[in-house]
Amino acid sequence: MADIFISYSSKDKEKADQLTELLVSAGLSVWIDQSGIDAATSWSEEIVDAIDSCKAFIVMLSPNSIESHNVVKEVSLASEKRKKILPLDLEPVEIPKNLQYALAGIQRTSIKIEHEHTGKAIKASTHERFHKQFALEWPNYARLFSEVIVPK
Repeated sequence: MADIFISYSSKDKEKADQLTELLVSAGLSVWIDQSGIDAATSWSEEIVDAIDSCKAFIVMLSPNSIESHNVVKEVSLASEKRKKILPLDLEPVEIPKNLQYALAGIQRTSIKIEHEHTGKAIKASTHERFHKQFALEWPNYARLFSEVIVPK
């Protein structure tokens, strides 16, 4: 079971890879579609299993991802399964109607993936130690990641 499922457009692969590196360096396990689904396994079954078993679901929002049929299906599935969803804006986008229902009422945040503190804030919240340093320096990240990843 992965801690985090990342949904993204293949056109944003570089940024998704950077986020994956940050999360892994913070000690989290990540499911991302490049993680080797073997030929005998059904792609759709693997995605459903990964969403079923993740603790949190991150959707990377961009002009590319809001146009991706697969991202829309993944977000809808995560919402139906009542997963904790964290929408991360790679760049400002208006949420299209086909994503509005699934993301209604969920706070979005912008993120600079290259920032070294992001992974540390995630790690701190995952271990249920909410470090004051990160809460002061990065209140948006620390608060959102603690809400998403720490089970209630």
